[in-house]
Amino acid sequence: MTPKHLLLKKLSSLDEAIINNSNSIAFNSKSKFKNVQTIFEKYPKQGNLFIEQINFLANILMSGWEWTSEERRPGRALEIVLEICEKGLIDSKEAFSSFPRAFRIGWKISQKN
Repeated sequence: MTPKHLLLKKLSSLDEAIINNSNSIAFNSKSKFKNVQTIFEKYPKQGNLFIEQINFLANILMSGWEWTSEERRPGRALEIVLEICEKGLIDSKEAFSSFPRAFRIGWKISQKN
């Protein structure tokens, strides 16, 4: 499996953790990301960018962002950002340092697909 496939596989459990917890402050707990962290230990450069943004993503989701039922999954939001990077519309460093912009681009892509 590629790093992307491993990441997407692990994100499904993270999706559930984020959706089931209404208090985004809880995402400061490192233990919440134990399984995901395992992947990132193998790919530290990319992993650190993801770890830093997962809490930010949780806060966006808890603040009433309007999603369709499919797009409500946090992992789907990260999948969209990965698609953005793969299509060369934005590089990964820029995508994860300016996550709101990546979301806007990702949302447009998801509406076309």
